[in-house]
Amino acid sequence: MTIRKIAALLLCLALAAGLWACGDKAEEPAEDNTAQAASAQKEEPGEEQKEEQKEEASAKIPADAAKVLAGIAYFGDPGDCRMSRENAEAFYNVLQEKKPSGKTLEGSSGDLLVLLADVSGDGFPVMLTVYAGEDQGDNVRDVSKIEVWEFRDGKAKQVNPSFETAAGYTGLDIMTLDGQNYLKFQDGVGFEIGDCTGWVSYGVDSGKADLAHRVMMYSGYSEGSDNITYRDAGGNACTATVSDLIHDGWTLEQDDIGDYYAFAYYLDGDLDYNRVEEIQGDAGTRNIGFWGDVPMLSMQFSSRDEALAALAKIAGK
Repeated sequence: MTIRKIAALLLCLALAAGLWACGDKAEEPAEDNTAQAASAQKEEPGEEQKEEQKEEASAKIPADAAKVLAGIAYFGDPGDCRMSRENAEAFYNVLQEKKPSGKTLEGSSGDLLVLLADVSGDGFPVMLTVYAGEDQGDNVRDVSKIEVWEFRDGKAKQVNPSFETAAGYTGLDIMTLDGQNYLKFQDGVGFEIGDCTGWVSYGVDSGKADLAHRVMMYSGYSEGSDNITYRDAGGNACTATVSDLIHDGWTLEQDDIGDYYAFAYYLDGDLDYNRVEEIQGDAGTRNIGFWGDVPMLSMQFSSRDEALAALAKIAGK
């Protein structure tokens, strides 16, 4: 091999080595660019994610919401409140539309009062409104029936239970059963229509109230005869023989002188004396308001203006 051929071969090998090195260097930036693009894509949220973040931020109540709510009547812990701005605005609009004063059941004039009640303790309260006259002592005052407002499907809606007795809706409690709180709407009172009364309970979840139980209780007494006198849901006096009531599924107890006490307790439409007795015995109740023989408002309520100011703050108005 001549010197000229050897030199040409060495030159070709040098050029090939240079091209190989350049190829390695050219591939490295491509890898870096891909990694940087992926990192940028991860850090920069898409339009859908941005919209979700925006909606989540707009739904949060202000950081000082607990301080705002601490200034008004609130059943529960204001510090746990998770009411959204939309929820607060819906309740605000209800109060704006209601008159500052209205008629009580006795026909006197009363001021509009408001209570936010976190019944279940999950941070989403319902709103209670009532017209009430001046406190005459021991919480006795003329009142209207308490209205209950839930937040459902983006709107404030009034909870409207149906009642079976002639007296109808006569009071509102918070009932605790098996560690859970319920709104308990009283249905009739004994001293108005005799021995017939009941209640309708609603559980509250995320600010929405749903029917839980319906209880009706009838009772009668034989008073020295074989006929038992009781009252039906319409308040009408009725009589029946002991054997007839036993046939109909009533529970009967006899006293020391031979007279009978008769009971028909219904739970969700079915005769269930024992379960109703258990519920009545186990449940704890805190009265909110009552408008029977002695009308009263047992819990603290705020004025309309105080509630409006707090709801406006939470709604960001």
